[in-house]
Amino acid sequence: MAVSKKILLPFAALGLLATAAGCGSSTPATGTDAGTTPTDTGTPATDTPVVQGDAGPGQTYDYVINTLILDNGDDPPSNRGFYGFNLDGRFSPSRTASQAPADCSHGDYFSVVDPDQNMGTCTAGMTGGGTGCTGGVDNQLPNVAQTIQQFMASLNVSQLINDQITSGKLLIGVRVTGVNGDLGATLNDPSVTVYVYPFTWAGFANCANIQMPGQMYSVDNRSLNTPGDLNSAKLSFQGSIVNGRLRVNPPANGATTPNFSLPLPVQGMTIPLNLFQTQLRVTMGATDGTLGNLGGFLMQGDLVTALTTIPALASFRDAAAPLIQGFVDVATPVGGATASCDSPQGGIGVGLGFTTKSAVFATTTVSAAPTGVCGATTADGGVATDAGSSTGTDAATHD
Repeated sequence: MAVSKKILLPFAALGLLATAAGCGSSTPATGTDAGTTPTDTGTPATDTPVVQGDAGPGQTYDYVINTLILDNGDDPPSNRGFYGFNLDGRFSPSRTASQAPADCSHGDYFSVVDPDQNMGTCTAGMTGGGTGCTGGVDNQLPNVAQTIQQFMASLNVSQLINDQITSGKLLIGVRVTGVNGDLGATLNDPSVTVYVYPFTWAGFANCANIQMPGQMYSVDNRSLNTPGDLNSAKLSFQGSIVNGRLRVNPPANGATTPNFSLPLPVQGMTIPLNLFQTQLRVTMGATDGTLGNLGGFLMQGDLVTALTTIPALASFRDAAAPLIQGFVDVATPVGGATASCDSPQGGIGVGLGFTTKSAVFATTTVSAAPTGVCGATTADGGVATDAGSSTGTDAATHD
């Protein structure tokens, strides 16, 4: 899509993010570099495994996301897999002449980590995954990021996000409960519960410990419906484990409210990126979670609002709208008779890879950063409130 520099230049102000997005090292987080296609070592071989019965309350496993991975932008047919999911149930072709209106003028990508998002067999390194591959992944976020960076070379969205993680400003906790069986490729459990805590604080001063398993963390009450109750997460999902891989149950089409929020700290503000029809998968391990895949879509109006919430961009909302319209790849409401790609309808597919480290969540929650921990600043208050300091532990049972 050709976009004039006149429209895009206001977004050069996003370079402010690169210098004002928080404290900490500017070195990208340890892990897979952005845009690298992961090796499919933990992907379920089938969507119809033989699953064991749910044997009771089961075990609990806690993790913290220690790396988020943004693919490099590319136009389909690409020769590499993309993170994300088939959010609209369509397998949009890359050839414009073959597209229907609901394809929103964008072809889909293929997935390596979750091949059930494709039709046929897809192979990384081959154009479009090969002749027998039809991808269904909706993910235009890398192209949005790459387009903006073309006009502000210092802005690297992937690095920005991971700087927030490595500096303790963007820590997302994940708890998986009701797991019956031993972790590994043979584990199949038809029913587990997943709690996501998008506001989590480190329980240690050295930010390097984020890359280590078994560290202590405190959940911020902003993640909870009931302060102090870790089972009242605002973001909770039912799911299953298939051949060792956790997957949340796909939401119903036509959702009218977001079911996931990624809080991005920018210039002392927290900008929520609210995702609809979110899916999340990761291969669970005792100390690490690998091949994580997070996907959903942003309503185009919400993305414009999020960007123009930044003071330097507040006056450019009218210029932002046509730019963002060009990246819409999901007609909304999904599956509805009135589905449309055009504003105010239309969503932008988001796909992010991630890894996790095992964690221990304190039993007491907080309403601000505990004093002296990684990620705490004067602006945060630096003092735990409501539930007091995080002295107790809620160690997950890994019997």
